[in-house]
Amino acid sequence: MTKAVRRYSDLGEKVSREVRRHTHVEKVPWDRIGYWLIGVFFFVIFSTIALGYSLGYRYNADRGTWQQTGVIRINGPLSGLPLQVVIDGEYVSGTMPVRYNRVLPGTHTIQLTKDGYQPWSRTMELEPNQRISFTDAILIYTKPKEALETIITENDSRFTDYSTRNLEVRNGNELWIEDEFVARRTEDILSPRWFPLGVHVLCQLGDEIVLYDVYGKTTQSLVKLSSSEQVAFFAADGGRRLIVKDAGVIKSFELFETNSLFNRLVVDY
Repeated sequence: MTKAVRRYSDLGEKVSREVRRHTHVEKVPWDRIGYWLIGVFFFVIFSTIALGYSLGYRYNADRGTWQQTGVIRINGPLSGLPLQVVIDGEYVSGTMPVRYNRVLPGTHTIQLTKDGYQPWSRTMELEPNQRISFTDAILIYTKPKEALETIITENDSRFTDYSTRNLEVRNGNELWIEDEFVARRTEDILSPRWFPLGVHVLCQLGDEIVLYDVYGKTTQSLVKLSSSEQVAFFAADGGRRLIVKDAGVIKSFELFETNSLFNRLVVDY
């Protein structure tokens, strides 16, 4: 080998050594790739959950599927007053109004309680993407305020002139509305009539005057009578007062405050 060739060969080896000395090739460990893939996986999962939640979907563990939710709203003249709002046994708010978002479809129970008042409850069925507003609740005093009535006389036509539209009592103790069975009581149902709002029935059961919630299927006691004998009565002032002629005495009972009355139920799809 000539000197020139040997010189070029040595120079090539020297260059190769320098290149190898200054070049570092790092192999990517497989565990790093695994961590990266796991991170991507969880990012996709959480992003999907967040997107579904923002669109009003929730996972229903009982059914094992995602469902579009609904909204329950409770509003009315009680706004701002202290009371307990409980939905499905969970405390929701201490004041009105209430907007309960992302509620899974199904059966739900709403309860309103306030010191000095009888509790109000309603069980309803919520459909997907449905918004229900409750504005027909009446919070009745636990002990309605009694006063002797000095203006209304025994001849007042309201004792006998009241609305029984589509109301019917069958077999003495069954309440029917528009030929549809509504309720059966152990006592006879006497003098049923519509309460001013049109969603409650006012009637006598034994020795009590009661208010029956047609939608909620619940009964609230209003006035205890001196006996189970049938008496004359009617609601006045939009239902705020109950006038009763019991044992020859006309009495007035204040059932609730003006601002403890709602007026209707609104279902919005």
